[in-house]
Amino acid sequence: MGQDFAAIRGVIGAGIWARVLLVSSGCLVGLSGVGCGDSSGGSATTQNPPPELDTSYLEGLERERLAGEAAQEEQETTALAGGPEPEAGSDAGSAGAGSEDRELVAARQSQSALGRTRDMARDVRNALSGGAASGGAVAETSPDEHYVRVDQLAWDVPEDWQIIIPSDEAIRGEIRIGSKLGNASAVFSEADTSVATVLRRWSGQVLDFVGDPVRLRPTERQIAGYTVHVVSASGTMVVPDDSGVQREHPFWALRGAIVERPGEELVLAILFGPEDTVRMADALWTEMIERMYEL
Repeated sequence: MGQDFAAIRGVIGAGIWARVLLVSSGCLVGLSGVGCGDSSGGSATTQNPPPELDTSYLEGLERERLAGEAAQEEQETTALAGGPEPEAGSDAGSAGAGSEDRELVAARQSQSALGRTRDMARDVRNALSGGAASGGAVAETSPDEHYVRVDQLAWDVPEDWQIIIPSDEAIRGEIRIGSKLGNASAVFSEADTSVATVLRRWSGQVLDFVGDPVRLRPTERQIAGYTVHVVSASGTMVVPDDSGVQREHPFWALRGAIVERPGEELVLAILFGPEDTVRMADALWTEMIERMYEL
């Protein structure tokens, strides 16, 4: 009996080991690419590698972004008739430093920096002089001149300031003063009105810190045989645009000169812009006004 039981146990054990070997050999075959079934005789499975992500479209988007930036930069520079806009310097007299040739720029499009300066100069000029254009006035800026003029009066422009061809016939001369602190402008025009009226307009266009018109204290000087009233103001400049909307420019400054000509219209010279830029330009502006001369 004991021998029979041992024989039966040996047969069962051999059967179990045979089944284990059969499953193991099947798994080895699966690893080699055929597949591996489970112990219940199920179907073999094959593992596929994960799909690769297509990122080529990202490169296309980057190229489009760079192309758009390049096109925008080119549009800004080609909008100026005289060539690319010079880099603004660190102060009011640093734009165009090192350049020996004076460049006369025509600002054609309002999208450009010069175009925006031109439009703002026009709005400020209309506001400060009441929009009273001299009949038949013609811009007197010439590519061969290094000065601005109104009829027989002229002012030499500092070397680092930029002469602009006025787009408005009521503006007889225009200057741009570039600065990283914000560009300033100077415009020259005529006004068929009184000195008191001009001063009242200027006072109403510049507000103090509580919102009241600043009080101007003009200084009278004799320059080249003419009486010139010089004023200075700082605060919030309020300028209506073409649509009549009042645009406020806080921390701005105004420098003005009113030239009396007996029997003729007044000549107005107005410097305006961010207060820091105007302050930096004060010395050159004062010198330019005081050296007014007749052609």
